[in-house]
Formats: sequence, C-alpha cells, structure tokens
Amino acid sequence: MYRCDRCSAVVPPRTSCTRVPVETRPRTYPARADANVVWIDGKARTRNDPGGQGEEIVREVKLCPACAATVPR
Repeated sequence: MYRCDRCSAVVPPRTSCTRVPVETRPRTYPARADANVVWIDGKARTRNDPGGQGEEIVREVKLCPACAATVPR
C-alpha cells in the first residue's frame, strides 16, 4: 500500500507503483582508466571508461495506475 503523490489516494495492496521523474540535473561523468573487465579468449582484459555527459534524477513521485495513465511519455 502507498499513497499517490498526485491524487493522495491510498492504493490497495499489490498494486504496482509508477515512479515518474519530476526534476533532473545535468551531470558530467569523468573518464576512468581500467574500469571495465572484458573476457577475451579466457583472459581478463581491462578497458577504459570514456566518461561523458548525462542527466541524474533529483526528485521523483510515486503515482497510482490512474494518474500514471495521464502522464505523457
């Protein structure tokens, strides 16, 4: 059971919850040397992670199935 953050209704047990991001922020990830392990011909080899840019979720809300159906995708 949980309470929907939009309509404040208490949802019955075993009803799925949909989490919708409300606020995000830009994020830059640094490069990492030897971060990933790859198996080639039975030997472990390391690969570099190039890093990059993306977004992080700052805040998200829990919605009931009725409210989740009204959210544009």
